[in-house]
Amino acid sequence: MAHLGYGRVSTDGQSLAAQVAELKAAGCTEIFQEKISGAKSDRKQLARLIARLGAGDVLVVTRLDRLARSTRDLLNMLGALADKGAGFQITAGYLGRHDHAARPADADGPGRPRRVRARIDQKSHRRRQGARQSSRG
Repeated sequence: MAHLGYGRVSTDGQSLAAQVAELKAAGCTEIFQEKISGAKSDRKQLARLIARLGAGDVLVVTRLDRLARSTRDLLNMLGALADKGAGFQITAGYLGRHDHAARPADADGPGRPRRVRARIDQKSHRRRQGARQSSRG
């Protein structure tokens, strides 16, 4: 089981040093780095990393926005990792604090991404309801 890190910055003027140090501290044996906008779909180093992942390996990022630009992107990525039997870990941010154990992305069953999406939808619904109530008052 290998921990493979992915670090990305958007411009040449930015440094990957902090991400690389954090990924090393998280136990990554290989770190794939690139300087490219997250909006680009042809991220060659990310494609290399995903091709390299095997069952039981873990893809590690420092923050969620280094990997995905949207919820749809993230869910597609998690689905691809689950298909390979690989796991996913974030070193910083909400999921990083609550998901310390690196485990396969489908450890909660194949419906896990749907449950994540359902929680996001519930929060959005609550926000919309609150906005409607405050506009009536």
